Amino acid sequence: MRAHTDDAAGVRFTSWARFVADLNGILDLSLQAPLEGSYVGVDPSGLLWSMTAGDDVLFITDSQWAARTITFSAETANGVQRQGIIRRYPWPDTTRREVQAPGLVAELTLPISPSPSHGPHAVIVLLSGWGDGPAPLKAALLAARGYAVLNVGYHHWPGVPEHLVEIPVETVVTAIDWIEQDERLDASRVGVYGTSKGAELALLAAIHDPRLRAVAAWVPSSVVFAGIVFGDPNPGSSWSVDGRPLPYATMSPGLAEIRNGLRFLLKRPMIFRKSYARALAKAPAAAFLKVENIGAALLLVSGSDDQMWPSSVMANQIERRLEEMGRRHELVNLVFDGAGHGISKRLWPTGGRRSVLFHRGGSPGPGLIIAPARLPGPECSTSSRGI
Repeated sequence: MRAHTDDAAGVRFTSWARFVADLNGILDLSLQAPLEGSYVGVDPSGLLWSMTAGDDVLFITDSQWAARTITFSAETANGVQRQGIIRRYPWPDTTRREVQAPGLVAELTLPISPSPSHGPHAVIVLLSGWGDGPAPLKAALLAARGYAVLNVGYHHWPGVPEHLVEIPVETVVTAIDWIEQDERLDASRVGVYGTSKGAELALLAAIHDPRLRAVAAWVPSSVVFAGIVFGDPNPGSSWSVDGRPLPYATMSPGLAEIRNGLRFLLKRPMIFRKSYARALAKAPAAAFLKVENIGAALLLVSGSDDQMWPSSVMANQIERRLEEMGRRHELVNLVFDGAGHGISKRLWPTGGRRSVLFHRGGSPGPGLIIAPARLPGPECSTSSRGI
């Protein structure tokens, strides 16, 4: 069995697997593991996610895709049979418009169909990671499931600071204020979903604003780190509150930074995990996020092989701090063994682990093993508080 598709740059991604059919000549991918191929184990989606064009090649997507074709072929001693399938994207089910208000630059994505209750929509405030612009596809996927999604720009968008230095945590507070003014939105059911530095901001926002009912922090931080400006390892704190910078963990130059400089000159992807791990080890107590002050339900998702920063270590620090402070939070802490910084959905081939600039870590594949963690149970169910 083989599969292939092309990304937005025209690069072909392929996968393959060899099987033995049963006595009736039938092959069921949901029951049978390949003898060899681009994935291992029983997985009916294996041929989809394991497509690759090389370890260093990322699958490039296009936010304007309406559909994408995936071609499968079955090769036997009797010949080859091919069949194409079409993966459709959720744009027809959602609407998107820009939002500009004092202190707020955002995009609002709404489902076209009414919510099940035909009332105002529960809202997800979406915060992308460092250097990322709007995430229209992620927003549309969430909106297609009935949520209103306010995709908030806090840096690197037009109209907001270019560098991630002393960004006001009030950016999210302002977003919630705006939500309260829109009758289509249910301000009593607002959650925040942040990734990487966006997760750091999401947790800070929940610490400072009790109106947030749920927090999903993807590859999160447990401390406030220094801001990010290339060429300046310590430009100041990443975040501010009431115009004052928050205490932060400083980045001290060392061997890892020298190696990253050489990698940059050689056009090889840089690895930042060691730099952040060293800063985390020396972080002052005041830099740690006061997660015990969060009243929202918490979902933490991280990978043990995250090479951007030690997100699994920091997720576990958050859980331990809550336990030590005696807080019985509604918490789910998922640590995926072997996953990197790019934990995501199965929308396209896993592709490479490296971008042009950064090595994100992780092994291609959906075989994400949940390490020991506090899993949903009666004491941490999100049924009453989640959105």
